[in-house]
Amino acid sequence: MKKTQVNNYIMLSLCSTILHFMLLPQTDMIFPRDRIIHVLISYVLFFILIHALQYADFSKGVLKYIITLTLAVRSVYIVHAFVRYFQTFYGSNTFAIIIFSITVAAMVYDLNDIKISNMYGFFLVLNIFMMIAIFALSIYKLNVANIYANNTDFSFSISKTYLFFDVISLAIVIPRGKGRLYAQKRYLSVSLIFVVIVTLIQGFCVRGNMLYSIPPLQSLFQIYSGNTIKRFDYYFAVIQTINYFAAIILYTNAIKKIYVVEKEDGYDKN
Repeated sequence: MKKTQVNNYIMLSLCSTILHFMLLPQTDMIFPRDRIIHVLISYVLFFILIHALQYADFSKGVLKYIITLTLAVRSVYIVHAFVRYFQTFYGSNTFAIIIFSITVAAMVYDLNDIKISNMYGFFLVLNIFMMIAIFALSIYKLNVANIYANNTDFSFSISKTYLFFDVISLAIVIPRGKGRLYAQKRYLSVSLIFVVIVTLIQGFCVRGNMLYSIPPLQSLFQIYSGNTIKRFDYYFAVIQTINYFAAIILYTNAIKKIYVVEKEDGYDKN
């Protein structure tokens, strides 16, 4: 598999992670210090996991069916969480989301790695634009005092650990060996940086408890929808909708890879 194809799968995984970070279920208030420590713990755990998955073959034995079920459950969860998000914040008719999801999955199933890799630039530019927009819209709300005014306690809980699920997706779509490990390490590193940065921005921009009862990315989107700033949360919703379809593309192709075993040509750096 060529490096451009590997990078594209890393990008699709990052899109899925960014989406998940917005949809993350949260029943309790979680403050920046507590979240960052849990994310770092999660990073270490998944860093150990990627070495265990380096040479795993997901197309054979009982593992084939376990991983298929895992991906199916993950896909259903993403669809349900995204539909629930739109219903909660926009009151939209979400039946169209399900129809488009099925359509995209059916279309992607017939695409090979080369055609899928052509999407890389689009998703990359889109999410770079989102981060620039987050920085630009936050700049006048940043206040270092806010982060010190928040709760700084740390209380470990399994429910607070962050799920870097797509190390599994990458292990399925990328052939066994160094290329797989490279992709997973890069994905983990960039995901960690993204989650920590967004959590810190939330800490600098938000004072009080209410907006800590929802995930940081969702919290930031909500403060951009005030009266003095024209509903920028709608634009972010469009970007996250595209990230949602990136996740559908990733999981559809991962399931395909389990059952349609292609010749492994190693990892081509060219």
